[in-house]
Amino acid sequence: MSVPEVDLEFRSGFESARDGARYVSTPFSAGDLGPVAVLAAPVENAPGSRIGVVEALVSWQPVAREFNDEARRDVRATLVDGRGRILFPLGQRQGQAHGS
Repeated sequence: MSVPEVDLEFRSGFESARDGARYVSTPFSAGDLGPVAVLAAPVENAPGSRIGVVEALVSWQPVAREFNDEARRDVRATLVDGRGRILFPLGQRQGQAHGS
């Protein structure tokens, strides 16, 4: 299954890691795969020269289940990153700064 946003994030991750930077995408919905994020990092040999890239598609399904469980208990929760950007639930002012 090819999801255009997954392909785009893998490309962005590869390019970042190829250039020596770690990459962590914001979680996004990937159709039947559910909520996911792409991680990428450069691979270096002992002298420190880059020899490749490693990438991963990480499922956020466990996080989604916890949020759904909390919603059934009439509790509202928001996952915010260190810069104050809302990560989860998906679609709720994604990437915007949280007010707290």
